[in-house]
Amino acid sequence: MHIMYYCILCKQLHPLGFSEREFVFKSGFHYFSSNLYQAGVCAKEPYTLPKEQPATA
Repeated sequence: MHIMYYCILCKQLHPLGFSEREFVFKSGFHYFSSNLYQAGVCAKEPYTLPKEQPATA
């Protein structure tokens, strides 16, 4: 039986060990299909923050 976690980035369930860059929160949980799963981030694709846009008045 695989331990599953819910990725808050791609919003899918993954088995633990799905990605080399994943991390699973120790105190974060998420309900998915009426089941409670640990929350985490699969980091399958590198995540970068959007570039800042200049302020306009």
